[in-house]
Amino acid sequence: MHRILVLAHTTVIAMAMVLGFLTMAAMHRYGDLGAVHYVGIDGNGGGASTAEAVEALTALAGERPVSVAATRADPGNVNGGMRLYVLSSAPGSDMHSWAETGYPNFTPVPELRVRSLAELEGDDPRGAYWVEGTPADAELVLEALESTGLSGTIDPAPPVVDRYPAAVAFNESLGTMVLLALASVAAAAGAGVLLNARSYGVKRLHGHSYLRILASDLRGAARMWLWAAPTASAAFALFLWWYNGFARAGELAAVTGVLAALLLAVALGAHAAALALLYLTDVPAAVRGRMPARSVTVSVYAVRIASVGLVLSAATATLALGERVAEHRAGLDSLTGTEGMGAPRTGGGADSEEWFEAREDVVDPWITDAEERGGVIMVEQRLAEDVLPPGTRGTGFDALWVNEAYLAHAGVAVDGEALSAPGVRILVPESLAGHSDLLVEGARGQSAYFAAEEHRDDPVTVVPYPDGRTFPTYATTSPLTWSVRPVLTDPVVVVHPPGYFGGGMYSTIASGGGIVFLDGDAAAREAAEPPLSSYVAAVESVTERAALDRGRRLGDLRVSAFNLAASVGVLVLTSVAACLVYTRARAQHIFARHLSGWSFAATHRGFLLVEAGLVAVFVGYAAHGLWDALAGFGAIELGVFEWDVVRARERFALSAAVGGAVLAVVLGVLAHFHRRIVREGASQA
Repeated sequence: MHRILVLAHTTVIAMAMVLGFLTMAAMHRYGDLGAVHYVGIDGNGGGASTAEAVEALTALAGERPVSVAATRADPGNVNGGMRLYVLSSAPGSDMHSWAETGYPNFTPVPELRVRSLAELEGDDPRGAYWVEGTPADAELVLEALESTGLSGTIDPAPPVVDRYPAAVAFNESLGTMVLLALASVAAAAGAGVLLNARSYGVKRLHGHSYLRILASDLRGAARMWLWAAPTASAAFALFLWWYNGFARAGELAAVTGVLAALLLAVALGAHAAALALLYLTDVPAAVRGRMPARSVTVSVYAVRIASVGLVLSAATATLALGERVAEHRAGLDSLTGTEGMGAPRTGGGADSEEWFEAREDVVDPWITDAEERGGVIMVEQRLAEDVLPPGTRGTGFDALWVNEAYLAHAGVAVDGEALSAPGVRILVPESLAGHSDLLVEGARGQSAYFAAEEHRDDPVTVVPYPDGRTFPTYATTSPLTWSVRPVLTDPVVVVHPPGYFGGGMYSTIASGGGIVFLDGDAAAREAAEPPLSSYVAAVESVTERAALDRGRRLGDLRVSAFNLAASVGVLVLTSVAACLVYTRARAQHIFARHLSGWSFAATHRGFLLVEAGLVAVFVGYAAHGLWDALAGFGAIELGVFEWDVVRARERFALSAAVGGAVLAVVLGVLAHFHRRIVREGASQA
């Protein structure tokens, strides 16, 4: 069997295991309880207590087999853990097993810790309940809870077979990897057959039929699988033993087996199709390694065009994730001194109407009271458009909303006299001084939407500062990347006095992690008491939040980098196949033109123009997208914002870079085949 075919089947085994592991990890990234029904309790008109809810469920479990679990944040590990309060009277169910032996955590984060439902704490029983079993079981659980005065809804469990595709679909990097695996296997199998065209021609000369040749290849693949699959499985099992002690090993084996069967079917299909294409050539030509140029070219370029798109997609994701990881690394020093700080995670079991009332009546007063005492830092990353007048497009700068406690804790060193002015102050880097009037107008306009009544006429002062300053964000999330950016360089910083915001805005900022209590432990104790306990789920550590986000981004970067390497491999394979088909079909013309003194570029002018046209289409499409983004940036009715322009620029730059790489690979491969023809003659090309 040709070495490229060995590579194809090795890729099937390796990719099935990698994809199986990553699919399971994606499912368990935020906790996975299997195919369970969700019972969301958000109403408590009867004023039921947690003890009453537990008693009702315990009574139900005494009457019939039922498995139910309530999930709550783990106060001791808010960022990376969750508590699972389980009640099960159904032997043989997963939850019954978890109640006895603990939850089999597939990944270290999140860590689900199992407790008895009888240990469920808190004054408010509202929240998430999960029911293992039939829809009728979920109805009975809801009825039991409703008998105490609670109310809620049921979200039925998805079919078991839908859970795994959903995990892939909701993870962009993993979805790209699945496509790359399919393309890699198909390209490798097809290329392996095409590169072995001369050997297949000799077999045909000896009277071997298509089925006989295909059967021979399949026997060779089977022999390889007999030693490769057990060897790889043993290595994989050793890794799993080290990683999680074989947690969910049976489920992982099933997922990996399905993926292996899918990839193997693609490999065998590509192998059979490529071999069938070779049979379109007569035997004398096949012995010389010739192949049906038109049919093979169409097939190769179908995969090739897809591979260029996958390279571009993987490169875009890798660049973005690389930038985020670099920002994390550069901003580690900004987290010094944040130990002990905590950010409240708002939410809970209340319905939307009650939550909107509680924002202004319960949560915001708690935050503003602490802010008046200097115990709360407010910091929220905003888009440039958010600090400019409505209808004005940003110019690519970062923006921060902060309060006075932020200035004191972050050690912001600017003009002290101007910084102590009353009302709203806008810190503007010298490079953006020309926007000062617009920024003042924007701050005054926004006061009508966000400010409390007593602050709507506050004066606005511009405070310039030298370029090159950095400002910590306390591990808050960027609206551009939806990931943590620890520091910003030369942002526009809008400083608000204590109690500036109204209408529940502090709660909204807290929901994005922008409210930070200097004493996180004290905030957690306050949040655990009613009525706050109904609306604040937990208080998370700022440093742990940043570390967890960095770990996730590093994991995503590794997957994306793997995708990029795999997509480049597919691109190289399709480049080799395209050049091989072209040179085999036109070997005599190439040799004759060489003898006639034609240059390399002139000899291969037609082929190179096709490749250049392929690149031009991709780069031109990205350029058109950038043109549209720039043209629509100034027209608010078109809905084009700063991040659209940033991403369009990145896509165009990467398209140009990928296009250059494609042409470089093709030129290198074509030069290799050209030298072979020149050196060995047309008959040996």
